[in-house]
Amino acid sequence: MPRKNKRYYRPKNQSDLLQMFYGKLRHDAPDIIYDWGDQCSRSDGRLLDYLFNYFIVNDTNGNNMIKELESRGYDISTIRFSIRKKGK
Repeated sequence: MPRKNKRYYRPKNQSDLLQMFYGKLRHDAPDIIYDWGDQCSRSDGRLLDYLFNYFIVNDTNGNNMIKELESRGYDISTIRFSIRKKGK
């Protein structure tokens, strides 16, 4: 019997990790989530949001990165990106 509700995996964030993934926050619809640890700043999360949602990658149709990937046939619900902050 198929499951009625899909469970979204939310990775545990580490203090030096900036990450983006498709998931769901409590009482919200599934969407892309940006998460940053204690050593990262909120502006780092906003930079990722800008690059994936607002920066135009295709001038002919005005697509951002997410829409461009969807138009090329990729499943956005599998998107993941993470980067670790350099140690000092």
